[in-house]
Amino acid sequence: MNSMRSLHLMIIAITLMCIKIAHAVETQVERDDQATHPLEKVVVIGASASAGWGLVLRYIDDEEMVVTRLVTMNDVLKACIRDDSTIVHGKGSGLFFWNPERMGERQSREAIDASPTLLFAIDYLFWFGYGNHGPGGTRIPAGEAGHDARLELLEIGLSKLDEFDCPVLVGDFPDMSEAVGRMLRSSQMPSAKTLLAMNERLREWASDRENVSVIPMSDMVESMRSNQPFNAGQQEWPAGSRRKFMQNDNLHPTLDGLIILVQESMVKAIELNQDLTSEDFDFNLDSVRVRIYERNRPDGTIPKPYDGVN
Repeated sequence: MNSMRSLHLMIIAITLMCIKIAHAVETQVERDDQATHPLEKVVVIGASASAGWGLVLRYIDDEEMVVTRLVTMNDVLKACIRDDSTIVHGKGSGLFFWNPERMGERQSREAIDASPTLLFAIDYLFWFGYGNHGPGGTRIPAGEAGHDARLELLEIGLSKLDEFDCPVLVGDFPDMSEAVGRMLRSSQMPSAKTLLAMNERLREWASDRENVSVIPMSDMVESMRSNQPFNAGQQEWPAGSRRKFMQNDNLHPTLDGLIILVQESMVKAIELNQDLTSEDFDFNLDSVRVRIYERNRPDGTIPKPYDGVN
């Protein structure tokens, strides 16, 4: 009698184990089916470059009147990504400098709520290193005296990016000292020592996170400043290309500059994620520019682009 009961209990145990295993397999299959492609929903967070500062598309109508449309990072992303079903959500803000902690918190929270499959944060950290507004509303001292405050503020920005599990593309800190006296005040400019320390800290932070890739904006800006040939976005650019890619304020990119910045970011995205290939993106600047103009073209007009310089 006892042996029969033991056999019965063993059968029940084996049956329950089989059910548990089957459920685990089914759950894993469901997770695999729900796995998303990194380009399913791209979310943008950032400052004025992402917001398209100074960028205007020009068209001319039948009466030779000029019609304009604004353009942002979102437009450039949509034009660079070949899959038209990709959703591009979020936006940058030209007011990020006013309060990076508050603006950064708001943007990161909205981005998390959007459930991104790829986070595009190219200039998100810029005002967590530049500017006058320090941690907790304090004012960052100018020059070397602001070194510690800027690094403390950077940690706050990095903590916001730490909340994302999806692939993250984040730009480093370029040397924008030539914008001082134009769009930047000298007190907003990190010292050379601080700039180096911020980039070292960013790369140290990113090296511990497999989902993060750093976009070398500093290298691109330095190449343009040195007036030497350089490579960006799988394309080669000759010496003297700076005016083609930088606005006269020496801080913001032109439309072409924003395009190659996005294309260079996509090169890093491919390196970061095995689900992405070069076939997912358009790495031809001219065709991307044409697509941006066409997608934003008002009825009854024809494009009248800039001559390569804002």
